[in-house]
Amino acid sequence: SHLYLIDDFDLQHNERTGTYVLLGDDITLIETCAAPSLPYILDGLQQLHIDLNDVKNIVVTHVHLDHAGAAGLMMEKCPNATLYVHSRGARHMIDPTKLILGAKAVYKEDFDKLFDPILPIEEERVHIVQNGDTLQIAGCEQISGS
Repeated sequence: SHLYLIDDFDLQHNERTGTYVLLGDDITLIETCAAPSLPYILDGLQQLHIDLNDVKNIVVTHVHLDHAGAAGLMMEKCPNATLYVHSRGARHMIDPTKLILGAKAVYKEDFDKLFDPILPIEEERVHIVQNGDTLQIAGCEQISGS
């Protein structure tokens, strides 16, 4: 397996957030940052010669928008991917209405430029991870959640 890091340029700052790309038996992305980072992620994947149809797993560590805000967009671009998310965050990835309302309450008029759009993810494409679960992805021995 090989691990790469794509700089997501969150809030237009380099080295603030990143998307990990794990290459192995399958292709796994870890974290998606917010929607404005999507072009940087797509460019990074293109530089790695990755076909979006070959991405099988997208993992978000938690549902804060700087980590998972572009998950719906990435799932739309990667039609064969499954999203892996903790049980407490899964409902927000399936229906991001509360995430959006909460972020709008905090960021007010800056919401659109920082986070929009946040897209829902089809429930059947979401794999719910519980504390202590082990993921077998990209040919790695294991990735455990705590």
